[in-house]
Amino acid sequence: MFAAESEREKKREEKDTNLQGPLTQQLISGLVNKTDDQLTTELSHILGFTNHCLCLKEASLLDFYICGFSWMKQMKFSERQMSFVVNLLHLMVSNIREKQMDLVENLMVFIESLAHQCSTSDEETSVLNTEEVFTLIGYLKNSLFQKYNIYQHLLRTNRDELLTGAQRDVEVFGCQSICSLEEGLSAHLFHLKLQ
Repeated sequence: MFAAESEREKKREEKDTNLQGPLTQQLISGLVNKTDDQLTTELSHILGFTNHCLCLKEASLLDFYICGFSWMKQMKFSERQMSFVVNLLHLMVSNIREKQMDLVENLMVFIESLAHQCSTSDEETSVLNTEEVFTLIGYLKNSLFQKYNIYQHLLRTNRDELLTGAQRDVEVFGCQSICSLEEGLSAHLFHLKLQ
Protein backbone atom coordinates (compact mmCIF):
# COMPACT_ATOMS: atom_id res chain seq x y z
CA MET A 1 0.00 0.00 0.00
CA PHE A 2 2.76 2.45 0.95
CA ALA A 3 4.82 1.43 -2.08
CA ALA A 4 1.92 2.22 -4.42
CA GLU A 5 1.39 5.64 -2.80
CA SER A 6 5.09 6.50 -2.98
CA GLU A 7 5.17 5.42 -6.63
CA ARG A 8 2.20 7.70 -7.40
CA GLU A 9 3.92 10.58 -5.61
CA LYS A 10 7.11 9.91 -7.60
CA LYS A 11 5.14 9.99 -10.90
CA ARG A 12 3.46 13.21 -9.84
CA GLU A 13 6.82 14.86 -9.05
CA GLU A 14 8.29 13.71 -12.38
CA LYS A 15 5.40 15.28 -14.27
CA ASP A 16 5.68 18.52 -12.30
CA THR A 17 9.36 18.94 -13.15
CA ASN A 18 8.80 18.63 -16.90
CA LEU A 19 7.29 22.12 -17.20
CA GLN A 20 9.59 24.57 -15.43
CA GLY A 21 8.76 28.22 -15.04
CA PRO A 22 9.06 31.12 -12.65
CA LEU A 23 6.52 29.97 -10.05
CA THR A 24 6.94 26.88 -7.93
CA GLN A 25 4.26 25.46 -5.66
CA GLN A 26 5.96 27.08 -2.67
CA LEU A 27 5.72 30.53 -4.28
CA ILE A 28 2.12 29.89 -5.30
CA SER A 29 1.16 28.98 -1.73
CA GLY A 30 2.57 32.32 -0.60
CA LEU A 31 0.61 34.22 -3.26
CA VAL A 32 -2.81 32.61 -2.86
CA ASN A 33 -3.96 34.71 0.11
CA LYS A 34 -2.50 38.05 -1.06
CA THR A 35 -4.59 41.09 -1.94
CA ASP A 36 -4.49 42.44 -5.49
CA ASP A 37 -1.93 45.13 -4.66
CA GLN A 38 0.27 42.67 -2.79
CA LEU A 39 -0.06 40.18 -5.63
CA THR A 40 1.00 42.84 -8.14
CA THR A 41 4.05 43.73 -6.06
CA GLU A 42 5.06 40.11 -5.46
CA LEU A 43 4.55 38.95 -9.06
CA SER A 44 6.42 41.94 -10.48
CA HIS A 45 9.33 41.10 -8.17
CA ILE A 46 9.27 37.36 -9.00
CA LEU A 47 8.98 37.90 -12.76
CA GLY A 48 11.61 40.65 -12.76
CA PHE A 49 9.31 43.44 -13.98
CA THR A 50 11.08 46.39 -12.39
CA ASN A 51 9.71 49.03 -14.74
CA HIS A 52 6.06 47.95 -15.04
CA CYS A 53 4.76 51.41 -14.12
CA LEU A 54 6.35 52.97 -17.23
CA CYS A 55 6.94 50.11 -19.67
CA LEU A 56 3.89 49.02 -21.65
CA LYS A 57 5.39 45.59 -22.35
CA GLU A 58 6.04 44.81 -18.67
CA ALA A 59 2.68 46.26 -17.60
CA SER A 60 0.71 44.18 -20.09
CA LEU A 61 2.59 40.99 -19.24
CA LEU A 62 2.14 41.59 -15.52
CA ASP A 63 -1.57 42.17 -16.13
CA PHE A 64 -1.71 38.94 -18.15
CA TYR A 65 -0.20 36.94 -15.28
CA ILE A 66 -2.33 38.64 -12.60
CA CYS A 67 -5.53 38.03 -14.58
CA GLY A 68 -4.53 34.39 -15.03
CA PHE A 69 -3.79 34.04 -11.33
CA SER A 70 -7.13 35.63 -10.37
CA TRP A 71 -8.95 33.37 -12.82
CA MET A 72 -7.32 30.30 -11.27
CA LYS A 73 -8.34 31.45 -7.79
CA GLN A 74 -11.93 31.84 -9.01
CA MET A 75 -11.80 28.34 -10.49
CA LYS A 76 -10.52 27.07 -7.11
CA PHE A 77 -7.47 25.37 -8.59
CA SER A 78 -5.06 23.69 -6.21
CA GLU A 79 -1.55 25.08 -5.74
CA ARG A 80 -0.18 22.32 -7.95
CA GLN A 81 -2.65 23.18 -10.71
CA MET A 82 -1.92 26.90 -10.34
CA SER A 83 1.79 26.28 -10.64
CA PHE A 84 1.25 24.22 -13.78
CA VAL A 85 -1.03 26.82 -15.41
CA VAL A 86 1.18 29.82 -14.57
CA ASN A 87 4.22 28.00 -15.91
CA LEU A 88 2.22 27.09 -19.02
CA LEU A 89 1.33 30.77 -19.47
CA HIS A 90 5.01 31.61 -19.05
CA LEU A 91 5.91 29.03 -21.70
CA MET A 92 3.38 30.53 -24.15
CA VAL A 93 4.72 34.07 -23.60
CA SER A 94 8.36 32.98 -23.91
CA ASN A 95 7.51 31.15 -27.14
CA ILE A 96 6.22 34.43 -28.55
CA ARG A 97 9.05 36.58 -27.21
CA GLU A 98 12.15 34.41 -27.50
CA LYS A 99 11.36 31.71 -30.05
CA GLN A 100 9.08 34.00 -32.10
CA MET A 101 6.59 31.22 -32.74
CA ASP A 102 3.48 31.92 -34.72
CA LEU A 103 0.04 31.00 -33.42
CA VAL A 104 -0.10 27.50 -34.90
CA GLU A 105 3.32 26.50 -33.54
CA ASN A 106 2.49 27.86 -30.11
CA LEU A 107 -0.84 26.02 -30.12
CA MET A 108 1.00 22.79 -30.90
CA VAL A 109 3.36 23.34 -27.94
CA PHE A 110 0.35 24.12 -25.76
CA ILE A 111 -1.43 20.92 -26.84
CA GLU A 112 1.71 18.82 -26.30
CA SER A 113 2.18 20.27 -22.81
CA LEU A 114 -1.43 19.61 -21.91
CA ALA A 115 -1.30 16.10 -23.33
CA HIS A 116 1.90 15.32 -21.46
CA GLN A 117 0.63 16.60 -18.11
CA CYS A 118 -3.07 15.75 -18.24
CA SER A 119 -3.63 12.66 -20.36
CA THR A 120 -3.33 9.71 -18.06
CA SER A 121 -5.80 7.07 -17.06
CA ASP A 122 -4.86 7.64 -13.42
CA GLU A 123 -6.73 10.75 -12.17
CA GLU A 124 -4.38 11.20 -9.21
CA THR A 125 -1.27 11.79 -11.33
CA SER A 126 -3.04 13.99 -13.86
CA VAL A 127 -2.68 17.71 -13.16
CA LEU A 128 -6.05 18.74 -14.62
CA ASN A 129 -9.18 16.74 -15.28
CA THR A 130 -11.07 16.97 -18.59
CA GLU A 131 -13.45 19.71 -17.46
CA GLU A 132 -10.57 21.84 -16.12
CA VAL A 133 -8.66 21.38 -19.37
CA PHE A 134 -11.63 22.68 -21.37
CA THR A 135 -12.00 25.70 -19.07
CA LEU A 136 -8.25 26.39 -19.41
CA ILE A 137 -8.51 26.19 -23.20
CA GLY A 138 -11.46 28.60 -23.10
CA TYR A 139 -9.56 31.02 -20.88
CA LEU A 140 -6.44 30.97 -23.07
CA LYS A 141 -8.57 31.34 -26.19
CA ASN A 142 -10.07 34.54 -24.79
CA SER A 143 -6.99 35.95 -23.10
CA LEU A 144 -4.04 35.06 -25.33
CA PHE A 145 -4.95 33.40 -28.59
CA GLN A 146 -7.55 35.96 -29.76
CA LYS A 147 -5.06 38.76 -29.09
CA TYR A 148 -2.05 36.83 -30.39
CA ASN A 149 -1.04 39.39 -33.04
CA ILE A 150 -1.05 42.15 -30.45
CA TYR A 151 1.16 40.12 -28.12
CA GLN A 152 3.48 39.30 -31.03
CA HIS A 153 3.87 42.96 -31.90
CA LEU A 154 4.29 43.97 -28.27
CA LEU A 155 6.85 41.30 -27.41
CA ARG A 156 8.84 41.17 -30.64
CA THR A 157 9.43 44.85 -31.35
CA ASN A 158 11.70 46.94 -29.22
CA ARG A 159 9.81 50.15 -28.47
CA ASP A 160 12.99 52.05 -27.57
CA GLU A 161 14.37 51.49 -31.08
CA LEU A 162 11.13 52.67 -32.63
CA LEU A 163 11.18 55.89 -30.62
CA THR A 164 14.85 56.79 -30.97
CA GLY A 165 15.37 55.39 -34.45
CA ALA A 166 12.58 57.31 -36.16
CA GLN A 167 13.66 60.36 -38.14
CA ARG A 168 11.12 62.90 -39.21
CA ASP A 169 11.57 65.99 -41.40
CA VAL A 170 9.27 68.87 -40.54
CA GLU A 171 8.79 71.74 -42.96
CA VAL A 172 7.90 75.06 -41.45
CA PHE A 173 5.50 77.24 -43.35
CA GLY A 174 7.39 80.51 -43.78
CA CYS A 175 4.77 83.09 -44.73
CA GLN A 176 5.27 86.27 -42.67
CA SER A 177 1.95 87.90 -43.53
CA ILE A 178 -0.14 85.37 -41.61
CA CYS A 179 -0.23 86.00 -37.90
CA SER A 180 -1.54 83.62 -35.33
CA LEU A 181 -5.01 84.27 -33.99
CA GLU A 182 -5.41 85.45 -30.45
CA GLU A 183 -7.63 83.30 -28.31
CA GLY A 184 -11.32 83.96 -28.71
CA LEU A 185 -11.08 86.35 -31.68
CA SER A 186 -12.38 85.51 -35.07
CA ALA A 187 -10.12 86.03 -38.09
CA HIS A 188 -12.15 89.06 -39.25
CA LEU A 189 -11.81 90.89 -35.92
CA PHE A 190 -8.12 90.00 -35.67
CA HIS A 191 -7.35 91.59 -39.06
CA LEU A 192 -9.34 94.72 -38.07
CA LYS A 193 -7.24 94.96 -34.91
CA LEU A 194 -4.00 94.82 -36.93
CA GLN A 195 -5.04 97.75 -39.19
